[in-house]
Amino acid sequence: MKIFLYSILFSLLFSACSKVQLENTLSPEEMNELLQLSDTANMTSEMQVQYKLHRITEIFQHRNDNRGLFPLIYEQTTNQAILSLQNEPEKYENIQKAKDITIAFSKRYLFNLHDHLTGKVPEYHWK
Repeated sequence: MKIFLYSILFSLLFSACSKVQLENTLSPEEMNELLQLSDTANMTSEMQVQYKLHRITEIFQHRNDNRGLFPLIYEQTTNQAILSLQNEPEKYENIQKAKDITIAFSKRYLFNLHDHLTGKVPEYHWK
């Protein structure tokens, strides 16, 4: 499974790096939506995480914007985690803690995306 995910990741990265990006300018509506999606103030469920990542990926992909590569992969990872939480809750000693970790991790990405989009300096490792 890991080899499969890694091969997809590398394929996406290398194919995206070679694309000519002519349509990657975000519209004001898209920028506004990205700002709303990257706002973590009221994010309390893993389903919100799933929706936000999916929509962010769609917007960036629509514009052929390489910034959509991370949420594309991260969305798939998150979807697998959520499926596991839903379908195999007995595997978790504390299901709520597992959900909270899923939400907390995504907040780091969304927080930094929001900073990036608003011209603030994201955390050093996000650059």
